[in-house]
Amino acid sequence: MKKIALLLVISLLLFGGLAISAEETIEVTNSNFYKSESASSDNEIYELVGEVVNNSDKNLSFKITVTWFSSTGEVVDTSSDRFGSHAGVIRPKERIPFAASIRGKELNISDFKIHIQEDEAYTSGPRKLEVTQSSSSIVEDPIYSEGNVFKVTGMVKNVTEETVKVYAIVGFYNEKEQVISVKVAQGATYKELEPGESIGFKASTRWKVDDIQDYKVLAGEFGGI
Repeated sequence: MKKIALLLVISLLLFGGLAISAEETIEVTNSNFYKSESASSDNEIYELVGEVVNNSDKNLSFKITVTWFSSTGEVVDTSSDRFGSHAGVIRPKERIPFAASIRGKELNISDFKIHIQEDEAYTSGPRKLEVTQSSSSIVEDPIYSEGNVFKVTGMVKNVTEETVKVYAIVGFYNEKEQVISVKVAQGATYKELEPGESIGFKASTRWKVDDIQDYKVLAGEFGGI
């Protein structure tokens, strides 16, 4: 039986979370924060999703860490971004989706702070992978007997003269251009592509399927996307 989730969505601005960046060249935007409580478990899941944008004129590397606070102001835990930080490089004016979460029993999270550690990137030039095609559809959930998922499929191609290890993610967006969910592109990520070689990928989310209006595929070399 499909798990039934009670979902509480709170925007980053209303919730009061802070984004801290040493040089303020990378900032968080288009964010959503939500809490999910599974009816079949007493575990709570809090997730923060959004984008980081590079406001500088340099390629930068970055790492995102989120500190979670209880209603009494005590630090509950810290967690790292599972997606965007692994991209390795963010180019000038570029946006990369990210997601960080915490789960456990009776967490009672009431606030958070985002810390962005940034440094000048070691690489430059265009991306080594190109998304040659992609499409989306809403299909029946392949795991549970009820509900649907928003699914993205496509192809990425190595456009260089060297072997490239793939890292690709998909960000899902609502009509306000806020990030709803971020997923790794399965089937392609961590695979090695020879020069000129292509590979298919897929990514799907079951979170707020009816609210998804757009998606973004970001693909490049693992650690230097």
